[in-house]
Amino acid sequence: MNGLHLTADLYGCANTAALVDLDGLAALCRAEVATAGLTAVGERWHRFPDTAMGPGGVTGAVLLAESHIALHTWPERAGVTLDVYVCNYGQDNSARAESLLSRLIAHFAPAHAQEGRVLRGTVEPDDVRSLERRERDQPLDANLQRQLAQAYEATGDTVKAAAARFAAEALETRQPALLYNLATGYFRHGHVDLAEKWYRTTLTLDPSYASAHENLALILRDSGRGEEAEQHLHTAYQQQWLFEEAGAKQEAKVLLLCAAGLGNVPVEHTLPIDRFARVRCMVEYAPDDVVAQSPACDLIFNLAGDPDVPAASSARLADILRTAKRPVLNGLDAVAWTRRDRLAERLAGIPNIVVPQVRRVELAGQGTAVLLEALGDASYPLILRPAASHGGQGVVLASNAAAVLAAPLGDTQVVYATAYHDFAGEDGLYRKYRIIYVDGKPYAYHLAISGSWLVHYFSADMLACDWKLEEEQRFLANPESELGARAMRAIEAIGERLGLHYGGIDFSVLPDGKVLVFEANATMLVHPEQANGPLAHKNTYIQAIVDATAEMVRRYAG
Repeated sequence: MNGLHLTADLYGCANTAALVDLDGLAALCRAEVATAGLTAVGERWHRFPDTAMGPGGVTGAVLLAESHIALHTWPERAGVTLDVYVCNYGQDNSARAESLLSRLIAHFAPAHAQEGRVLRGTVEPDDVRSLERRERDQPLDANLQRQLAQAYEATGDTVKAAAARFAAEALETRQPALLYNLATGYFRHGHVDLAEKWYRTTLTLDPSYASAHENLALILRDSGRGEEAEQHLHTAYQQQWLFEEAGAKQEAKVLLLCAAGLGNVPVEHTLPIDRFARVRCMVEYAPDDVVAQSPACDLIFNLAGDPDVPAASSARLADILRTAKRPVLNGLDAVAWTRRDRLAERLAGIPNIVVPQVRRVELAGQGTAVLLEALGDASYPLILRPAASHGGQGVVLASNAAAVLAAPLGDTQVVYATAYHDFAGEDGLYRKYRIIYVDGKPYAYHLAISGSWLVHYFSADMLACDWKLEEEQRFLANPESELGARAMRAIEAIGERLGLHYGGIDFSVLPDGKVLVFEANATMLVHPEQANGPLAHKNTYIQAIVDATAEMVRRYAG
């Protein structure tokens, strides 16, 4: 029973002579059936008598080995109804049916055609996969999206069915913005595979859609496809260097100065679009008179927060900030001091902290032998980390010179070598705390507890251990109680010394109560957790960070 049923209602047909030509229509249908590769096994035709309204129409059907086609004309309305049904039991005849219907429609030259598609019978997983394979080759086929919608509906996947119907409308009306919105919806909910698919479809429909290039680049970069990501970013920002995102309430309008790629302060959640109007400016691609060409804003927020990203120390960014006539958050000097090898100097003199010695070595892609020579008589172990890397990417713990030579640094240009301090607690576990500073004031964000020195929240298996989440909850509710008064005073002093309007610190507390600083900079990520998920307890504290950031922005915006 598995088959495809196609219908078409035609209006304003220009080929009016065909509407009353029984013999011509019969011959046409026989010829088009053969052209489509289908098999006629019989036919029946009838012409209705003329009436006071005009000549009578023609009705007819051609029986196929694969099923049938039917046709009915309405001369008085210059209209035609078409019906094509094929069985797909022995083979997939869908493309043949579509070709046949398309050619019949073209013969009548309608001013408007309303088409319908119904999958008949049981839809098997193989049928869906077959349609998805065809979709890869025909990404702009609206009719194929309708078939997919019906197939997904039949197999119970109502979410994909709704997306396919939405895509069909977008493709039929040639509106890339609708496809972009579909992709972005998936992206925001973490469905990156589907987001990538629809961003690519958006760009197939409109290769100049800058925001689609930009978001696709983020997906590619996070999945390790850096070279392709850079190509999309370059394409995006060559076409558009300024992106306006209008807020619903517009508590303030903020000009965001961004690096094109990595190294930006993540404000998607801390400066939510439903509260603020955001204007993102890509510094490397902006014209010299960027401030003059930008919309009038209440405040400038320098998001180029990683001092290892060239844009963060560029003359262009310096010129923009020097000529700014509005308050600036996260000035160049404050960001520059957060470079890993400069942090110890910046924080010097603050009691009860340990800032490991860090060497910055420029390899210029010449490999680990140059690194080993630069390290000289350094004491081991050392943590090796490519500059501008985050999330533990490319980090190696080298216990000796041989480990330095074997480090997989590839064509890394700059490496930080950090003296390793053992920070295991009495239970043998490693704790990494994160605190966010908003205008110098500390707000607890999270605690990760791991059996490995390279601590990351999810690799630490926090969700599998209730006691870990309970300890994190205690830290969030009362940081000083968990860290100790000496450590808390040190954390507060660090926030004041950094001079960042927005930033954060990752650290641990040593057995003697001192704070071991891992890093402190402007690019710390803050994001809400699922409201009904296992980490929902964090959202109260995350909201406190969001509210504090909003209040700071409003205050500086005046």
